[in-house]
Amino acid sequence: MSYFCDMSKLLNYVYDLSLLDNLTKLGIYKISHIDKSDLFYIGSASGTFNGKKCQKGFYRRFLEHLRALENKKHDSKYLQNVINKYGIEGIRFEILEIVETDNRKTILEREQYYLDLLNPVYNSSKTARCPTVPYTPERKQAASARMKGKKLSEDVYNSIKVPIYQFDKQGKFLKKYNSIQEASDATKTDRASISNTASGKRKSAGSYLWSYNNAVLVKHKPLIYQYTLEGNFVKTFETLEAIKKKLSINSSTAIRNCFFSKQKQAYGFKWIKK
Repeated sequence: MSYFCDMSKLLNYVYDLSLLDNLTKLGIYKISHIDKSDLFYIGSASGTFNGKKCQKGFYRRFLEHLRALENKKHDSKYLQNVINKYGIEGIRFEILEIVETDNRKTILEREQYYLDLLNPVYNSSKTARCPTVPYTPERKQAASARMKGKKLSEDVYNSIKVPIYQFDKQGKFLKKYNSIQEASDATKTDRASISNTASGKRKSAGSYLWSYNNAVLVKHKPLIYQYTLEGNFVKTFETLEAIKKKLSINSSTAIRNCFFSKQKQAYGFKWIKK
C-alpha cells in the first residue's frame, strides 16, 4: 500500500492518519511532482545519519528534501529544475516499501531494487549508497556500467528545462532564454556561473544579472546626502572617499558619526545616509 503527503501538509505538520502511522518507519520512497507525475526520484530512509542515531524514518528525509528544494540546493538538478519551473506546492512524497529492519545494507539493497526496476529520471546516480560514504572504485565501476549507453530522451530534457531571464546590472530586463544552456551559448557565459547567479550564490555572471523569475531585485548602494545646517540640500555622494576628496579632509569618522546620530553636524554640514 502506498501513502501520499502533499507539501503543504508536511510544512504544517498535519498528516493523513495513514501516513502519520508510518512516518517514523524506514524504507524506500518516491518523490514526484503533480505536473510531471511520470517522472520521479527514488530514495531511502534509515535510522542513522553520519554514523549516528538520529530522528529516523521518512519524516526526516522528507523534511531534508523539502529544505534543500526550497533553498535550491537539491542534489538532483533534474528534480530541482522541475520545482523551480512548476512550484514546490505540487511536490508529492510516496512510500514505496517499509523495511522492517534498521540494517543500512538491507535498506540500500531494497533501494537498489527499485532503482533497477523503475529507472528514475531524477536520480543522478543509479547506484544506491549512503551519502556520507565515498564511492569506492568498485562502486564507480558499477555506476558506470549501469549508465553505459543510456541517454535521457529529448522529451525528458525538455520537461526539465527552466527559463532564465537576463538583466543588465541596473536591473533592466534584456531577454528571456528557454534554458541556461541557451543563455550560455548566446552570451558566451559559463553555465554554472549563470545558475549560481540565479540561485543567489553569485552577484552576476558575464556582466549580467540572472533570475529564474521575470523580475530581478537590484540592491542599490546607499547614498550620502549633504545638507546645510539650515536643512537645505547641497549634494549627493556615492562614497565617503568622494566626500573626503571634495572637502580635502583626511578622515570621514565625523561624517560617519552623523549617520548614527552621534553627531549633529560635521565640517559645517549635516550628513544623512540612505
